[in-house]
Amino acid sequence: MAEHLTADHEEILALRRAARAEKAKLDAWFQAFHERLYPRLLDPERGPELIARAGARLEFCELRGTCSRHYIERWRSILASVDTEFERQVLDSEAEWRIALQSNSPFQFLFPAEGAPWLK
Repeated sequence: MAEHLTADHEEILALRRAARAEKAKLDAWFQAFHERLYPRLLDPERGPELIARAGARLEFCELRGTCSRHYIERWRSILASVDTEFERQVLDSEAEWRIALQSNSPFQFLFPAEGAPWLK
């Protein structure tokens, strides 16, 4: 019986390692996406449109109740001061909410369907 538990335990550990590797891959994709996005948000011609669309997305999510108010409030604060807050809260590897904000991004309308790792 103990051998069976050991084999099951090893299988569970292998599955956990695989899940962590997939999560790390997804987090890296979100980081790279937001790093590429940042200069576009600072562009005086294109940035305001992208920020407005992201704001509309937040409003939609709030009305539908599909996103936590914590993300909505944080993203609104970021969108209000993109030039300082985006880099500090979304890109900085030490930012407490970085991964959560990136994975709940109001810029999902820009995610390339063919390049999103969760679709592969």
